[in-house]
Amino acid sequence: MSGVANYLSEQKKTTNNELASEWTEIEELYNEKLWNELTIKLGTFVKNPALQNEEALVQLYQNFLSTFETKINPYGLVEILSVVVGHITDKKEANNFLEKLKEKVKICDEAVWLCKVLQGQIQLEHLNDLDATKKIIEDLKEILEEAGNVTPVHGKYYMLASQYYRLVGQHSDYYRAGLQFLGCSIDEFPLDDWPQQAFFLGLAALLGEGIYNIGELLAHPILQSLTRTENDWLIDLLKAFNSGDINK
Repeated sequence: MSGVANYLSEQKKTTNNELASEWTEIEELYNEKLWNELTIKLGTFVKNPALQNEEALVQLYQNFLSTFETKINPYGLVEILSVVVGHITDKKEANNFLEKLKEKVKICDEAVWLCKVLQGQIQLEHLNDLDATKKIIEDLKEILEEAGNVTPVHGKYYMLASQYYRLVGQHSDYYRAGLQFLGCSIDEFPLDDWPQQAFFLGLAALLGEGIYNIGELLAHPILQSLTRTENDWLIDLLKAFNSGDINK
């Protein structure tokens, strides 16, 4: 019995019936070498609540995924492994994992870009390395602007860039990156986060140097998420600012 067969056999012994049937389906796809279907299946499977711990996800990678990672779609592989990386406690180790992954998926530009964005998030949110984050943002800026079309990486990149610019107080850069993020990823952005994002964008529009036209923000539905909240005054202020009503 191979290592993979052993591993899958062990996983199917779980008392969680739902998880057991998932493992059975994964085993069938693997045995039939249906790599595309397996990639799609694993993309949702790694988010299963029962697997959200470092040990389970790292074992899934080491005992199973790593044995066929070169056979599946590189971008799909990075998306699956982004969940694994998110649960690695040692964030320097997580960053190194992504560094090695970049080499494995180098035949696909978008997969490499996503690895870099994920590294940027680790540098910014966990390792507090603003210089490393800035370098990643600058390295990707021109590449993504010249990509010709909006890729799934664009939204994730603009979110990273906007978080960085807000932290370092570059209001106008934050405002532009924030709007570009909304242009790419508003459908994936949780409604609960809209009011805070609208508030930050509104303040950035007022504080940013060189921002003279805030029509795009005023027309965006995200601004209405401030209605009937403690910050709904900001909508009136932005309208007054936009129309040049000094007294108001």
